[in-house]
Amino acid sequence: MTEYPIDPKVREMWKPFPLRIQGHSESACCGAETLLVQSMEGGYFTRNCSVHGDQNKSTLPEHVFLHQLDLWVACPNCGDE
Repeated sequence: MTEYPIDPKVREMWKPFPLRIQGHSESACCGAETLLVQSMEGGYFTRNCSVHGDQNKSTLPEHVFLHQLDLWVACPNCGDE
């Protein structure tokens, strides 16, 4: 995976307006909805409890990423989806 540098000014501008994407599962700690959080080096993310944060974080299964999130992502190099 290629990591693309983000201008610190752009990152600071967007911090007050965080995007929340459901993790399509219930948290192990209390059954609340999970949220996707970019919390790992290289831009990787985990599913965290929407109530308790990263207390019981888990990774997102590939089938959920590919078939349930309904995200449109284009390659930053070639623009292909």
